Amino acid sequence: MTDRLVRTTSQQEFGHPSNRALSLLRSYVVTEAFIQSLESEESDDEGISKLIKETRDQHLAFFDKLTQAEKHFYNEIKILLDKNSGEDVDETELQDLLRNGFSPQQVQEFVQLINILHPKDTPNS
Repeated sequence: MTDRLVRTTSQQEFGHPSNRALSLLRSYVVTEAFIQSLESEESDDEGISKLIKETRDQHLAFFDKLTQAEKHFYNEIKILLDKNSGEDVDETELQDLLRNGFSPQQVQEFVQLINILHPKDTPNS
C-alpha cells in the first residue's frame, strides 16, 4: 500500500491534489478520443502523424507540471483506467480509491471517464 501523501477529507477541498489529477485524466481521455478520431481517418498523411505526436506531447507537458502528490493520485487512477479497458471496474478497486483520498463524486466521474474512453460493446437489437 502506498503512503498517504496528503491529509484527506470526505469532501475534497478546492486545492486537493486529487482534483488536479482527475482534471489531467479528463484531459487524457479527451486527448485519446481526439487521437482515435484522427487515426480513424485511415490516412497515412504525415500531418496527421505530426498532430498526434504534438497532442500527446502537450499532455505529457501537463503531467510534468504536477506536484508529487498530484502525480501520485494521477498514477493511481491512470493504472486503473488502463487495467479496466472495456470492463466493469471491480467494486473493491473503487473502494480503494475512496480509502486513498478520492471523494465519491470523483470516483463516479472516474467511472464515467472509463466508459467514455472504453465504451462497452452494446448488442445490436
